[in-house]
Amino acid sequence: MKAKPVIDMMCIVREIDNIDNFNDEMASLGYDVAGEWGDYR
Repeated sequence: MKAKPVIDMMCIVREIDNIDNFNDEMASLGYDVAGEWGDYR
């Protein structure tokens, strides 16, 4: 394998307590929601 097939992204947010409210919207855009520790749900 010459390159990692996944690009890791970390979003910057104003209120971390509200971040899970966007999981469904991000998933609908094709992103894999992996949670705070990278655990897929």
